Amino acid sequence: MGARFDFRSNSKFDIALLSEVEGVNPFSLKVSQRKQLWIKVADNLQKSVLKMAVNHPSCRERVKLLLDQFKDDETLSSRASGVDEGELTELKQLLVKVAQLEIMEPKSTTHLYSKASRLAAAKGLLTK
Repeated sequence: MGARFDFRSNSKFDIALLSEVEGVNPFSLKVSQRKQLWIKVADNLQKSVLKMAVNHPSCRERVKLLLDQFKDDETLSSRASGVDEGELTELKQLLVKVAQLEIMEPKSTTHLYSKASRLAAAKGLLTK
């Protein structure tokens, strides 16, 4: 296996990663079912204009690191003397969105394909 991709070289890589995560939303599924979505994030980044040489574990680990750092920074900021931090940067805006996705209740794919869900979807199609 080749060398690991180094996200630290430029924030545009973090922005691209977080934008993909926001679009694909691997947090929408339970942890045990997320691998395919992380693979999709990595594939999309590999095919992007940036041609990022990433794999799904490196993407997942980088997002976790960014979110952990963001949460620590937010905790420190909330303890500050109420100073307005001004306009959010693009990176920080994406971190806010991805952090919100992370705390949402994941869906179960078994529920999506359950008999009750299929019947409800079929009724919806028949009544239209």
